[in-house]
Amino acid sequence: MSFWQNRHVLVTGGASFIGSHLTDALVERGAKVRIVDDLSSGKLENIQEHLANGTVEFIHADLREPGIARMAMQDIEVVFHLAADHGGRGYVDLHQAGPASNLFLDGLIFWEARRAGVEKVVFASRRACARS
Repeated sequence: MSFWQNRHVLVTGGASFIGSHLTDALVERGAKVRIVDDLSSGKLENIQEHLANGTVEFIHADLREPGIARMAMQDIEVVFHLAADHGGRGYVDLHQAGPASNLFLDGLIFWEARRAGVEKVVFASRRACARS
């Protein structure tokens, strides 16, 4: 039996390219996946098959909105935190509010995960800070 079998997993930014492929792998291994995505860069078509089959729970929302992160963490064991304000090379120099928003989002996710008793948060980032 897979480690992921019947595990309750939250994927933030799960409708993104990377998030949707992670979701595919988790569902394939038997996880019960909840996705929260505001669709600012993610696309519903990336998870359409799962939505049609009812194999994932999808919440279309911004995790920074009051109560959303707390609600999303209910009954979750593992969080893959991929949601972020991003834009590629040069983005930070032109959109300096983005990194501040990401820091707020990251802190919120970790706080709510701790509060909810989540076992593990997996977080990977290439987020850069503005140059001084």
